[in-house]
Amino acid sequence: VFAPKADAAWYLHQFTAHLDLSAFVLFSSIAGIFGGPGQGNYAAANLFLDGLAEHRHARGLTATSVAWGL
Repeated sequence: VFAPKADAAWYLHQFTAHLDLSAFVLFSSIAGIFGGPGQGNYAAANLFLDGLAEHRHARGLTATSVAWGL
């Protein structure tokens, strides 16, 4: 669960970092914060997306990570 979500987001970040995007939207989940039994990889992948948005902001790039709820 972790690799497909995190790898795809990272590749999109790398391939678009030089572009002047009006939006870079990542769809994470509240599971990254609250998680649940057996959801470690899923929670970690969602936290990676949130961290990637922060990483992009720190470099002056646009990014939003939407943590969907239940």
